[in-house]
Amino acid sequence: MRYRKPFTPLQRREVIREYKSFRNHLRLLRDDFPPITRVEREAFRRYRQCVKEIKAEMLKSDARVDVDELNAQIELARIAMAEYLRVKYFGE
Repeated sequence: MRYRKPFTPLQRREVIREYKSFRNHLRLLRDDFPPITRVEREAFRRYRQCVKEIKAEMLKSDARVDVDELNAQIELARIAMAEYLRVKYFGE
């Protein structure tokens, strides 16, 4: 979902749902498909950092949420997730 101004409670619920999905996915990857090599650890770290940045943006009050930044961080998290899986299954 693309978020836009004004940031509404409905959008906040969607962001929370998306954040929880990313967080649960991180836990699943960490437990079931842990990073082994240095490259995998770096890719996993980037993914985790993107999720943390989504959380940081989400914690702001509705009026202060930068929706462009939020949209960008969600997209970066998706890309980082795909990159981790690419590295995990296909190597560098």
